[in-house]
Amino acid sequence: MLEASINLYMNALDPLTAGTALANIKPYDILEHGGKNLFITWQKLPQIFYLPYLIGEVFFKFGFAKSATIRLEDIKNNPKTALLNLLTWLGVENPTWHQSLEIETFADFLYAGATQNRVKGFDNSHLKKGQGTFFSKNDLRIMNLMAYPLAVKFGYRQKDDEYLQKEIAWYENEQKIETYMDFEIKIIDRLKQDFPNEISKMMTPYYHRIKLTKQNLNYIKKHKENYFGYTDLLEL
Repeated sequence: MLEASINLYMNALDPLTAGTALANIKPYDILEHGGKNLFITWQKLPQIFYLPYLIGEVFFKFGFAKSATIRLEDIKNNPKTALLNLLTWLGVENPTWHQSLEIETFADFLYAGATQNRVKGFDNSHLKKGQGTFFSKNDLRIMNLMAYPLAVKFGYRQKDDEYLQKEIAWYENEQKIETYMDFEIKIIDRLKQDFPNEISKMMTPYYHRIKLTKQNLNYIKKHKENYFGYTDLLEL
């Protein structure tokens, strides 16, 4: 999903896609031609891994909310079982399947807004796409490390302390947190083509990513996969 979003916003920087000649675009007008969403996506990358820990600690540790996590792919791949389990968890007595649950519309709309990604509600074709359409092997290796606690908690991988220690050592000793990730270099190089004098002002997402990546890594080293704030996965 992250790769699809970044690719979409990178393409929006193309004058043919944006429908406007770059020569006529002022540097910060790119915020209306893919740049804004590109930067937002870039900044939120580490938040996807880090914020659940903080939110969980505040809300769920102290019992402020009853919650469970349901995986999107479970709904798409097995909607009947997933949604019936959800109804049971919500407290609906003796839930039964109704054909209205299979209708892929909300308020008679098939898609959310004017999205360019025409994926229907229960369409799972995009779940079968492989990783690496934009992120390099190095990028994915780092992201797999940052996502380790989430991946263990929600059934995407088995607990593996040896793997975790090895990957932390690799990242700290060889990768260096302050080093650009490969996908960041792609973004920066793309922006440099058209806005060479403005690129230094566009580096906020990079510094934001560095800060949260450090915090995320410290959390992983301290807690491993034992994040007490996590919600439980809604089992099928």
